Amino acid sequence: MEEKEKKKRNTGTKKKKNVKKNVKTSNEKVADVKKTMPKKTALNKEKEPVKEEKKVIIKEEIKTPAKKKFEVDYLTIVILVIAVLCAFIASAKLFGQEKKDYKESYLVKNKIASQISCSDIPNALQGEKSYIFITTVGSEEEYMLEKRMATIIQDKGLKDDFYVYLYEENCHPSTMKLTEKPEQIPSILYYRDGNLTEKVMREDKTMLQDGDLARIVDIYEE
Repeated sequence: MEEKEKKKRNTGTKKKKNVKKNVKTSNEKVADVKKTMPKKTALNKEKEPVKEEKKVIIKEEIKTPAKKKFEVDYLTIVILVIAVLCAFIASAKLFGQEKKDYKESYLVKNKIASQISCSDIPNALQGEKSYIFITTVGSEEEYMLEKRMATIIQDKGLKDDFYVYLYEENCHPSTMKLTEKPEQIPSILYYRDGNLTEKVMREDKTMLQDGDLARIVDIYEE
């Protein structure tokens, strides 16, 4: 009887040991599971920053072309503004130069004719023939008229016989062999041997033309 009881006790003790071993094994499994869990979480955490970096790169790629386009447009505007300013300055200078030229006689400036005053007229009429162009200068029309007449004067060899008279209000008409002041300015007075032969002016009171000079030259110089 005593031996049987001892065996039972030993058997019970072994079972308890086995149970403990089993419990320990289960704990180890749980521990292993727990160990694996943080690793998965760490992997997830590592992936998240990568996604954020991709988003930043995409945003930069979208913004960069727009910025470059803005810079190109700004440069183009600056160039256009500078070009317009240069053109404006150049045209202003050219216009100012032309306006200044209108204040001078084209024929006198280019030494195609001599300029005389009222007191010089008697001396100018002493030659065989004389052309006195009465003008006021200052307008584009008169300037261009003189420019066209220059060709006729040079072609017909009238340089020594052609005079430009800037009209003076106080000059007496008799000085020019006239009975009254010139009816029209500009006009041309043609003298032969000191005598007034022809008054060249438009009957319709319009601007004198270079063809009017050519007509008188054809009549008296041929």
